[in-house]
Amino acid sequence: MGKIMIESLIEFPRSMYIERSKKVRDLLMDSGIDALFLTNEENIFYFSGVRFFPPGVSYTRPSFLVLPRDSDPILLVHENHLMHAKLSTWIKDVRSYSEMNAAPLDSIIQMFKDSGVLNSKIAAELGYEQRINMPYITFRNLEMKISNQFIDGSHIIWRLRMKKMGEEIDCIKTACRILGKAYRELFESIVPGMSELEVASLMRATICRLGGERPSFIVLSTAIDSNTHQGISEFSPHTLSLMTRPPLDRRIKSGELIWIDSGVVYKGYNSDFSRIFILGKPSDRQARMYKLVKQLTRECISFIRPGVKCSDVVKFCNKWLKSSGLDVSFEHGRIGHGVGLLVTEPPHIGIYDDTTIEPGMVLTIEPGITTDYGTFHLEENIVVRETGEPEIISPQEDYFLYKE
Repeated sequence: MGKIMIESLIEFPRSMYIERSKKVRDLLMDSGIDALFLTNEENIFYFSGVRFFPPGVSYTRPSFLVLPRDSDPILLVHENHLMHAKLSTWIKDVRSYSEMNAAPLDSIIQMFKDSGVLNSKIAAELGYEQRINMPYITFRNLEMKISNQFIDGSHIIWRLRMKKMGEEIDCIKTACRILGKAYRELFESIVPGMSELEVASLMRATICRLGGERPSFIVLSTAIDSNTHQGISEFSPHTLSLMTRPPLDRRIKSGELIWIDSGVVYKGYNSDFSRIFILGKPSDRQARMYKLVKQLTRECISFIRPGVKCSDVVKFCNKWLKSSGLDVSFEHGRIGHGVGLLVTEPPHIGIYDDTTIEPGMVLTIEPGITTDYGTFHLEENIVVRETGEPEIISPQEDYFLYKE
């Protein structure tokens, strides 16, 4: 039997990474910073092309990347990952370390020295929605061993990651298509008597069978309108306070409204949107609330343009709801967010976020209302275009068709 020869594991064009590297250098120059030091799995994948088995986090074998302003990048990985990394990256200088019981501080310091950034100003993952993939005490030891000034580099990272390139958008669109198909198959398969755990298991298997790497997450809630189902008041614990609870080993009943929020990972990129099914015929108020939230979501999407602030979208939403005599009760502090290598990432569509929306951003829009007769939340994924309304990339198929 002949050997299988693998020439490359690079998932995206080399030109994409080279362009990102140039943008990093420009931002470092503008900020008077000498290098960007990265340890987080998503950031290393974004800038180097290297990612490992899902979900990718390894506390035992972390990777380290230095992107200097004035010299070539250096990638440091554990020796077990060396061949994989070399086949996956555009970076020429890929090094390895062997330590398993401690971070390779000497190798990291050598990276800084060879990059010409020892005893200089280095940006690291110290701020907004960033994490350093090494123990705090190890990072402090690194600071004490060298004379570098470490500063927050999150503004540089998010300045690039918030706006997606065409290849990234294509991956998110594929993840959306897979999730839409999975919802359709799930709806056609759910019957009374299935447990929530069985529903979640079926969703996972369907996502993978349709080409997704894995689901990003799966949460669900159920409710029944006791006004139209006399004598039935039990429903899954519950819409208002346990939106993100895991699926339970409880049986789904006829007449229940089922809200599911999930995502698909495809080539490292996520989709994220929710849909509603019902096992029976919706009550009048369920149908009315569904229609209202669907209209509100579309109105919020239509409001979005390049140059609009995230907080302005929330103000528009609140004004729309007030005119309808309602309040947003989906109490998550925002009505949307960015989506990409993380299922939720900046910017936030929150009253507290004045980030200006730009072309190339991929966002979720998700105002919602929770009631004792169901969760009404119809999240959509959109791409902000240069002009005009955003493109809705989550499938628009309506799943709120009653099923006897």
